Amino acid sequence: MGAEAPKERKKATYPRIGAKGRLQIEVVGLDRPRFQDLYHRLLEMSWRRFLLLWVAIYLVVNLGFATLYWLDPGGVAGARPWSFQDAFFFSVQTLGTIGYGAMAPHSTLANLLVTAEAFFSLALTAVGTGMIFARISRPTARVMFSRSAVVTMRNGLPTLMFRAANTRANQILEAQVTVNLARTTTTLEGVTYRGFLSLQMVRDRSPLFALTWTIMHVIDETSPLYGSDHESLLAEQAELIMVLSGTDETFAQRIHARHSYLPHEIHWNRSFVDILTMDENGRRMIDYGRFHDLAPLETERGQFASGPACQGPSTNGPTEKMTTFDDREHAFEAHFAFEQELDFRVHAKRDRMVGLWAGGLMGLKDVELESYVLSLVRADLREGGDHEVYEKVLSDLADKGVDIMPQAVREQMDQFLAKARADVGVD
Repeated sequence: MGAEAPKERKKATYPRIGAKGRLQIEVVGLDRPRFQDLYHRLLEMSWRRFLLLWVAIYLVVNLGFATLYWLDPGGVAGARPWSFQDAFFFSVQTLGTIGYGAMAPHSTLANLLVTAEAFFSLALTAVGTGMIFARISRPTARVMFSRSAVVTMRNGLPTLMFRAANTRANQILEAQVTVNLARTTTTLEGVTYRGFLSLQMVRDRSPLFALTWTIMHVIDETSPLYGSDHESLLAEQAELIMVLSGTDETFAQRIHARHSYLPHEIHWNRSFVDILTMDENGRRMIDYGRFHDLAPLETERGQFASGPACQGPSTNGPTEKMTTFDDREHAFEAHFAFEQELDFRVHAKRDRMVGLWAGGLMGLKDVELESYVLSLVRADLREGGDHEVYEKVLSDLADKGVDIMPQAVREQMDQFLAKARADVGVD
C-alpha cells in the first residue's frame, strides 16, 4: 500500500539562534564602539572581505603619504614637480622598502615623511603578517551535518536522529556532542521565557570520529520531545541546537562545530537512506552523495507509518528486525576504533622492544634505558610513522658511537614488528 502524499509543512519564521555566523537577532540598547573587538572582527570576516580591506588600507596609506610628498614640490629628487603619479609611486617604494635609486628624499620635510612612512610600514607589515598567520593557524572543524533530522522507530521507540560527518581525511579524538531543545515556555505565573532543555543521547561520545556518526535521542516519557509534533514545536518556537567538539589530531587542539534544526527541518516518520555499501571486491564504501537523502519509514506490514511519532511505542509491538544502516554504521565505527586500538598496541609494543634493543647497544641501564624506551614510543605517537622511529634510532646509535648498518636496524625493526603482531594476536 503506497504512502499518502505528505502535507506541506509550515516553515518557521522566527530567527534561528543556533545558526553559523552572527545571531539572526537584532540587538538594541547595547553600546558597542565602532572599533571594539577589532581583532575579533578581523578574524571572523571572510577571506574576501579581509583581503579587500587590506588592499584598501594599503592604497589609503599610500595615497595619504603621496599627497604629503606632492605638497612639497622638489622635496623628492628625481620626481617631477607637482606630479602626483611620481609622488604616489615614491610612497609605494618607501612603504615597501624598495630602493630603485631613481627617486630619493631631498628636502627636510621629505626626509621626515620617509621616516614616518618607514615606521608605519614596519607596523603595518607586522600587523598584517600576524593577522594572516592567526587566520591560517586557527584550528577549525570541517564537520558536515545532515540538512534534516528525522524521527523514526528504533527498537520499538520513536527516536530522533541526525547525521554528522568528518569531511577531513583525519580523525577527531574524543568527540562529544550535546543537544539542547530551545523553546518558549510560559510559567504558572504567566511569565514567558525562552529556556533550554538537555536531550540525553544514546551515545554522546566517540573515541575516534573519522567518518560518519548517527546521533540519536530516544523520545520516551522522560524526553522533552515526548508528545510533541510539528505543530506544537512551531507554536513553542522550538529549535534543536547541537554542538560537537573534540581534539583534532592534526592541530592537537580543541575544535567545535555547531548546527541547529527548526521544526520544518525535522521529518517525522522518515529515516536516512543507507550510505554504507560494499563494492565488488568486498570493500566497505561510504556514499556521501546520499548523506542528506531520506526515505519513508516502513512498518512491519510493509506500509508507511502515519501520525505523530512521539506518542510512545507502537501498540503493534517493537520491530524484531534491526538491520538498518544505523546498526551497521555503528558496527563499522566500532570495528574501525577496534582496529585503531590494535594498531596502537602493536606499534607501542614494537617500539618498546626496539628501545630495549637499541638501548642495550648504547649501554643504557635502569632509568636511562626505560626513559629511552618511552622516548621512542612518544616519537611514534607524535610523528605517527615508522620512519621517525627508524631515523631516531639511527641518530642515537651514531651519537653513542655504535657502528651498525642502517639495513640491520630496519631488519631488526621488522622482526620486532612481526613479534609484536603475534603477541597482540594480529594476523
